[in-house]
Amino acid sequence: DVAERRRGKVRLGCTPLLASTLLPAALAAFALDHPGIAVPVTDEPATVLLARLRAHELDLVLATVDTADSAFTATLLLDDRLAVVCPATHAWADRCEVAWHELANESLILLARGSGLRALADRCFAELGLQPKPVQEVTHVATALGLAAAGLGVAVVPAHAVDRVGVSSVVAIDLTGPEVHRRISMLQANDRSLSPASDTMRRHLLEHLGDKR
Repeated sequence: DVAERRRGKVRLGCTPLLASTLLPAALAAFALDHPGIAVPVTDEPATVLLARLRAHELDLVLATVDTADSAFTATLLLDDRLAVVCPATHAWADRCEVAWHELANESLILLARGSGLRALADRCFAELGLQPKPVQEVTHVATALGLAAAGLGVAVVPAHAVDRVGVSSVVAIDLTGPEVHRRISMLQANDRSLSPASDTMRRHLLEHLGDKR
């Protein structure tokens, strides 16, 4: 049964935003096709997931990875843009785009250090010679959106997250100068082969998520 991919176990790691938005539908479809394969999910920040993948505590990881690591093979699944989110009453609410340098004078809500999203934002600010001091640094995108909706600042988040997280009364605006993309990858360790079950999940995620770019 294991060899024929009818039974097995896949230890899947996923960052919290992906685990709450894109992953559930993919897992539901997998369960219908492969009811005998168990898929326990670990939802943690990218740095934690990669450490656990390196220690062989996980089989596959879905995350935003800012730099290459020779210990892993990364396969691109999705490409998303970073956007700034503000309340519908904000002066920017009617704009189509906002430049990164305009964020320097705003009350800024960012993801906490250690997340792939924060690494992308910090690198962009550094390249522009900016050193913003966020008023809030949070672990979850939903928290950042909720704080922005309450008028406590503007948040830098992935564009796709705004509709999926379901926070109302906020507006997502494209960030430009530069346009920064968040690349969601599926990672596996290079020093071990995937089990038949894990390889089945790898193929499923490529098919299920790859067509949503």
